[in-house]
Amino acid sequence: MLRKKMLTVACALGILACGACFLPPLPEPSPRRSAPPLPVQPRWYHIHSVRVIAADVSDSHYLDSEYLAMNLADRINWMARGYGIRAFASNQPANEDAVLEFKVEKESATPWTAQSTQKVTTWSFSIRTSASLRDRNGQVRWLDEEPAILFRAGFPQDPSIDIWKQGGFNESLPEFLGDRVAHLALYQP
Repeated sequence: MLRKKMLTVACALGILACGACFLPPLPEPSPRRSAPPLPVQPRWYHIHSVRVIAADVSDSHYLDSEYLAMNLADRINWMARGYGIRAFASNQPANEDAVLEFKVEKESATPWTAQSTQKVTTWSFSIRTSASLRDRNGQVRWLDEEPAILFRAGFPQDPSIDIWKQGGFNESLPEFLGDRVAHLALYQP
């Protein structure tokens, strides 16, 4: 036992002697520089505040319109930081420079049997959207119509679940759509 204690003390002294206490201090890490944001398109010139309106006008109405609008406004604020553009979600007119209107026109999901396992079922989704940016004079500054946004997602195989309300999907889908529309509106030529 005494031997093990002596070995432990010798190792600790060896570590200290070899530099743990006697080395010069390590240099301070330089602050990480984030990449500058992409330049916004000229259609955004003279627009400093934008009101975001979103609606699920499909027959099924699976997505929450308020949540869609808030996500889209948040994504615009994040992506356009540094450009003086501020977005807010509201159905009521304010003193905004422009209005960005986003609509989910059709949404559907079908099981994709090619990749089903015993515990997970893969679903194929198709979502048709449209978006427009109008200035305070009503002039269309940007227009986007997506015939179909296609993607797949896996869910637990359970016939009783509603996939549109399943485990975070009802939150991640509006975030995905908001991110996509904000990027197209700000940066797409």
